[in-house]
Amino acid sequence: MVTKKHGENIKITQLVLELTYDYVRSHNGNVEMEVLVTTIQDIDKNKVKVSEASFKPYFVVSGKDRNDRQDARGSFLRIYGRSLDGGIKITVQPQYGEYIFNKWTDAFGQELPAADGNRISMGLRDDQIICAQYIPMEDAKTEAAKAVSAIPMAATYTKNRQLKASEITSH
Repeated sequence: MVTKKHGENIKITQLVLELTYDYVRSHNGNVEMEVLVTTIQDIDKNKVKVSEASFKPYFVVSGKDRNDRQDARGSFLRIYGRSLDGGIKITVQPQYGEYIFNKWTDAFGQELPAADGNRISMGLRDDQIICAQYIPMEDAKTEAAKAVSAIPMAATYTKNRQLKASEITSH
């Protein structure tokens, strides 16, 4: 039973949920690619706040994953076959509301050299976590924003292990 504001009961007689998930046995030629969307705020010389974004920009991926998907909205996890020649290219929308794309980073906040603006080429040899980093439009032209290397405390981990706060640094 569900009760409305005015005390009336609504009887739910049937509920259908649909769930899509990725499950594959490990070590069978598959690679996990996780893409997080992060934001940087409060940019100055000594302090940076990096967090997983609450908004969901649109991504286009050049190769199909194991479930034939080639796009996503917001942070996502995809499983690819190692045999996908040439890897994949991931493109994210350059602006989302008051935020603009800043750069691609790895899970430790270091800028990725394979990036070309809002597009990045990724090989599929190993499991990877990358971040599409956005910043508020008003901070986009500052040198501090371009130099930031930081990771979101809530969303960052290495495979099978949560990072400790002492391991996380901002430069």
